[in-house]
Amino acid sequence: MNVEKDFDVYLELSGYSRNEIISHRRNSDLVGARKFIADTLRQCGYSYPEIGFVMNRHHTAILHLCTKRPWKRWKKGGTYEY
Repeated sequence: MNVEKDFDVYLELSGYSRNEIISHRRNSDLVGARKFIADTLRQCGYSYPEIGFVMNRHHTAILHLCTKRPWKRWKKGGTYEY
């Protein structure tokens, strides 16, 4: 398992660039996409520090993101619903 490789796969599915996902902007579309990526990587078995490393965040920020209630949708080239 390689967290960087899996991150790139889910990054492509999100429709956002790496720079957009690792930026510190907090608009709801980006937060929803980050949540999707973090939740999916967590389900793949990666630790919070590993996910935080590839997303340029502290592991506690990833923990908070993964324990937030599900987002109803995010959109960029399509919608994703929990």
